[in-house]
Amino acid sequence: MKDIKRIGSPVLAVATPLRPDPAAIRFDATRLEPGALLLTAGDDFDADTELVAWVEGIELGRVRLLGLLRAGETFSLPCGYFPHVALPCEVRIGTTDETFDVAPGLTLHSADEVELLVGPGRLEDVRLRVVNGYLEGSADNLSNGLGRPALLCRVNGRLYRAVEHVGARRRSAGGARLTFRVKLEATDFVETGIGYEIVQMPAHDVLAALAFAPGTLPELSRGVVRLEAGLEGLGRRLDLEVGKLREEAARREREADATMEGVLEYVLALAHDTLMKPADQRGAAAAGIYRRIVERAGRLPELTADRHIRPSSPYFVDGWHEVEVDPRGYDFRWMGLRASLLNPQPAMPVSSLTLTVSATAGEGPPQITATFDADPVRVRVVASANGTPYTVEIEPARPGPATAHVVYLGCGQVVPLEKHLEERRVLTQAVMGVTWRYRPDG
Repeated sequence: MKDIKRIGSPVLAVATPLRPDPAAIRFDATRLEPGALLLTAGDDFDADTELVAWVEGIELGRVRLLGLLRAGETFSLPCGYFPHVALPCEVRIGTTDETFDVAPGLTLHSADEVELLVGPGRLEDVRLRVVNGYLEGSADNLSNGLGRPALLCRVNGRLYRAVEHVGARRRSAGGARLTFRVKLEATDFVETGIGYEIVQMPAHDVLAALAFAPGTLPELSRGVVRLEAGLEGLGRRLDLEVGKLREEAARREREADATMEGVLEYVLALAHDTLMKPADQRGAAAAGIYRRIVERAGRLPELTADRHIRPSSPYFVDGWHEVEVDPRGYDFRWMGLRASLLNPQPAMPVSSLTLTVSATAGEGPPQITATFDADPVRVRVVASANGTPYTVEIEPARPGPATAHVVYLGCGQVVPLEKHLEERRVLTQAVMGVTWRYRPDG
């Protein structure tokens, strides 16, 4: 191909290099990976163009594709932004002029998938106020319009409390304006005043703070806080106590079954000795069985020493999928990208926390990060002889027991989404139970 260029009166033939035809670009598959869309080439092609990802006409990211790509090779299109749109939504990949798509569209069904693509986002322009017994806040998430970053409220510099996300609305300039709140407690009012800090996890960044000097918060607001906090605390304690009673009832039922089996064995052995053995040998077998019953009852663990939490427990709070049952009849819950657990006995010093993980999303052992409130911890993973289940031991990073009201868990291991096309869930590991170990003596 030649272009004819006129310079004065002579005519010169000037050759221009051939540019790859954008219409030859074809990818057969589109998948999610952390921070990018992974495209798989369907044919060999040579390219020199920009690829762009959109959702509802809004750009998510772009990258230049230059050079030869062979069939089956993959190419990553980084994405750093996602708008506030309704789910499910379709992500399209095409050229900058939007003349045609170069890859199959990818439908996203959950905010977890969006977070995997662009991250949770960072909150900016955070504003706080006290209204009707709550610390209410609002903030801009400029990079993930569907993101709900993990937040903690630090009260008076010591106590950490979970933050509830209330809602979000689309910003005309991009992203979303989030609203959140924290329930205030009557115990927050101390002689030195009140201080609240909103902390984003897992980086422990303080996003905003609000403080009141002694006596500066109106008495009416303090009364509302005390009343509502008391009612809320009563309801929460009732919910937790119901869970405790259910666990205690199940434990006692198991103990009663075991004891009845032992008593029945004892009675049968006693009857056998009485009817079948000489007088000097009667009662020996029954006495041994009785001793086992007493010893077994004496070895029952004290509730204050450790607590085992089942997946159906209310202490599993944010970030968990619904309870499921495996083929053996055991309950478990899949964890998302991050999750949190409440401490059933927060007043007692914690020695360690153990998670029993029956399955992981990817290859190899669980990859878990954790904090006790916002304090660092040590995480150790131990595999059983058959590989699973795994035991994940979490201990305070500093020597000795630690306090913990909320445990925040994170994970870098995500199940390949093509294995769960019908569910479209972001899964990391399946947890069968949690055991808290305490030091009653501190």
